[in-house]
Amino acid sequence: MSTLRRQFAVRRLSIGVALAAASVVGCTSGPSTGRPEPSVATPPTSVQAVVTVVEPTTTLAEVALTAAVPTTTSSSSSTIAVPNSAVADATSAPAPSVPSLPAQQNWLAIAETLGPLGLPSDCPLPLGQPGLMPNSDRSYRGGVHQGIDFVCLESGHIARTPLAGRVLLAVSQYVDPSEADRNAILDEAQKLGRTPLYVLQFLFGRFVVLDHGLVDGVGHVVTIYAHLESVDPAVTPGTMMSAGATIGLIGNSGTETAAAGGTRPQSIHLHWELHIDDVPFPEGFNTAATAAVVGVLFAQ
Repeated sequence: MSTLRRQFAVRRLSIGVALAAASVVGCTSGPSTGRPEPSVATPPTSVQAVVTVVEPTTTLAEVALTAAVPTTTSSSSSTIAVPNSAVADATSAPAPSVPSLPAQQNWLAIAETLGPLGLPSDCPLPLGQPGLMPNSDRSYRGGVHQGIDFVCLESGHIARTPLAGRVLLAVSQYVDPSEADRNAILDEAQKLGRTPLYVLQFLFGRFVVLDHGLVDGVGHVVTIYAHLESVDPAVTPGTMMSAGATIGLIGNSGTETAAAGGTRPQSIHLHWELHIDDVPFPEGFNTAATAAVVGVLFAQ
């Protein structure tokens, strides 16, 4: 990797960290169950971010490791410091090599290699709203959020695939459960302390899964498009879809609002997931690092 590319990676990470530091959780509770759905939050006006920029000699793996370390925050600032041991002294012998990371942890390198991607929706990318991003809390079902929620606030928006891929699943027939039945299933997951796969699929509503195959330098890539109002008739299992192809209309199937028969605008959103080698992107990262790598993936 050239010095210029390393500097670019560090700069992109710093920008993403600064954005995340100025964000607030954008997820509110429903009036009756306390189980959150996406909402749009207003960031505070007095938050500052202090970022220690690493030297050009820092490797991409070191940047990814630094991003994954939880930060110490206060009400007015957020500081991220790079350990001295992570930067080679320009006047001393070369720094020892950094052990290679497992593919699912080297998220920054994966984002740079796979991206920049087009957005799967024309609804906003919620970089400044941690509650709508991966790795946010979903303790009401014993788990964490594994995707990005693109909140549309109204019907008529289209979900598209940013990558060419083959349709694995296309669930176009879905009947929302009653609110009581939905809550019973969530309560069971909460007691388990995790969200089983079948419960996640239950919460997806109408959804589509695309297999994008093996990508050099990345791994096996799969994407998920959930809470659709309808699935496009051309999207059937086994069909090859080109990049930018329509997946379906964005809706709120599978959500708390749909189960209650409500019309809450914030419930209309695309839940989009990216999985690399069966691991959700970017699993294990804190709020700042998550925003950073998602920003790099979409060149935001």
